[in-house]
Amino acid sequence: MTRVTLALALLAASCAQSSVEPWDVRTDDSTDALDVDALEGLDMPGDDAGWDVLDAPPDAGSDLVPDFADAWDMPELDISDEAIGAYGHVYTPAGSFPIVIPDDAPAGVDSRVEVPDIGTVIAVGVSIAIRHPARGNLRISITSPDGTTARLANHEGGYDDDLVTFYPDVTAPADDFTRFVGESTSGFWSLNVADDYTPDVGQLEDWVLYLSY
Repeated sequence: MTRVTLALALLAASCAQSSVEPWDVRTDDSTDALDVDALEGLDMPGDDAGWDVLDAPPDAGSDLVPDFADAWDMPELDISDEAIGAYGHVYTPAGSFPIVIPDDAPAGVDSRVEVPDIGTVIAVGVSIAIRHPARGNLRISITSPDGTTARLANHEGGYDDDLVTFYPDVTAPADDFTRFVGESTSGFWSLNVADDYTPDVGQLEDWVLYLSY
């Protein structure tokens, strides 16, 4: 199965909430299991994920980090194969996922995909899967090889959890993607995801670039 096939299967996965408890507090090499209610002052994520608190005092919610060992059932994405296939060209980033999104860090985290093909952009699409308990914390943008940047999301969604969508076909981006039309396709396209608020944190599970040229 190719990476593209895997990406499309990933986007079509159905959502089934699973409870992962108890929460863990780790101190040095020891692990003590506590009920979430005992962690006073921490804004814990929803029960569809397992999380660890590393050496965290009661007011240190920003020290929450994802536990990659826990399974995540991705919400269903309602988009047809025909809509995705209309772009004609699919590019997947190198490197491993998930990628932790730093908390309260305006610089965020970057993931790049290289497009070796030379052409002139007609249309751009981006599929993205982010695991996060408060999507309104997030600012997401994509930058073309020519240096043009468009925001996909700009703190929309409040305390709704997780973000699995396809821009612009399923969700309208914060900035119009038509700004990329006429640019060169070749080079590195960069996705940036920034979490501008404490204390909730999350991770970039995957993303895929779609180009029509």
